[in-house]
Amino acid sequence: MRQTVAGQSLLAAGQLLTAARGQHFVRQSLWRQELSPQLQSRYMALSYLVAADERISRAERWARSRLDRTFSISELATAVGLGARTFARRCERATGLSPVKFVQKLRVDKAMELLDTTRLGLDEIAERVGYADPSTLRKLLHRERTTGARAWASQPRE
Repeated sequence: MRQTVAGQSLLAAGQLLTAARGQHFVRQSLWRQELSPQLQSRYMALSYLVAADERISRAERWARSRLDRTFSISELATAVGLGARTFARRCERATGLSPVKFVQKLRVDKAMELLDTTRLGLDEIAERVGYADPSTLRKLLHRERTTGARAWASQPRE
């Protein structure tokens, strides 16, 4: 049920949806959609992709629990009982990403979640997802999205 109050829509949940807020939701939804079938794996949840390989699934869980720390791909591979080269092959097969890109994707996904759900600054978010230099995170966010991290961080959130 929706009512109009002073040019704003009142949603059933009791929240006001302003025009700017609606535009934000549309922009957010658009960048999350698949851009083409060739890029499908890039925009799918990694959890879905890694489900086909139990070791890569374990690697995802291990890495997610340690995103705030620095760790090597060799440490990650060892943690799931694989050699670095075997891990690299299986990671590529399961996700379409190299191990480095796999971990970067996990870090960027967590950073985007924190940008969406908190008011933390980019410096603090970078630290929480394992980047000592916030400019590294900014570059990765820019690659992942069409807007830069600063523009994303300044957009209204729920």
